[in-house]
Amino acid sequence: MSSARPAHGPYSHHHTLWNLDAFDQFGDASRRISDRQTTRYSVRALRYWFMDHLIQREHARRQEPLAVCEVGVGDGSLFRFVNRIGVGNVAAGRASWISSWDAVSRRVDRSTLQAIGYSSCVEANVEQVPLRLTQQYDVLVLLHILEHLYEPEATLERLLPAVKPGGIVIGGAPTLPDVIRSVRERQLRKKALPFGHVSVISPHRLNQVAKRLQLSVELLTGAYVLRATGSQLEHSRLWLRVNLFFGALCPSWPGEVYWSFRKPIA
Repeated sequence: MSSARPAHGPYSHHHTLWNLDAFDQFGDASRRISDRQTTRYSVRALRYWFMDHLIQREHARRQEPLAVCEVGVGDGSLFRFVNRIGVGNVAAGRASWISSWDAVSRRVDRSTLQAIGYSSCVEANVEQVPLRLTQQYDVLVLLHILEHLYEPEATLERLLPAVKPGGIVIGGAPTLPDVIRSVRERQLRKKALPFGHVSVISPHRLNQVAKRLQLSVELLTGAYVLRATGSQLEHSRLWLRVNLFFGALCPSWPGEVYWSFRKPIA
């Protein structure tokens, strides 16, 4: 199985040892993030865990509250995870180290998202509508959105002006080895439902777009070897660690890839 060249930024491979405490900070396992999470250390929830660590580390680096823009929001699960808001809590608000958290999505449930603490909501198809965001952000989140886009590189390029110089673009997506990307994309696009998966986001593809847009790659890693969703394995921290180490060694393994790119200051 092919693998991408490892990132050499400040996160390199030591992200495999980041703490897992966030998984325990939501009380009852079935109510931590959403009703879909029934195991304590769900591999599926790694998508939120990666973003949580990257955002908090950016705050520690800057030592000031962050302005965050999340593209492709869904039900606000990432916001709940980062701000430690259980499913049963409404009108909870943002953590003190988040100055603003805006949502950009094709469909937006404004009443729900603003009730839990989103600052503003923009309803837009980022592939079709030129975005005119009113501010620049310290963090741009593209979590499980690029695989739904026909031209993910072009969309990222259009969104990049909304990132402050020195800011970060973080995200995650399903992945496959780049050598089979074109074949798989043809299969996906033949049977894709509206806003279904139409693109394969490989580590090689991410490295190439980062290079073209002059973004520094600080993290580029796989996430797991096997989900084992809902099994007893997902009650074990060790199982989560095994998945993280495998993902770091084989980022192109069929699963998910996560990244952090930094925009140059100049």
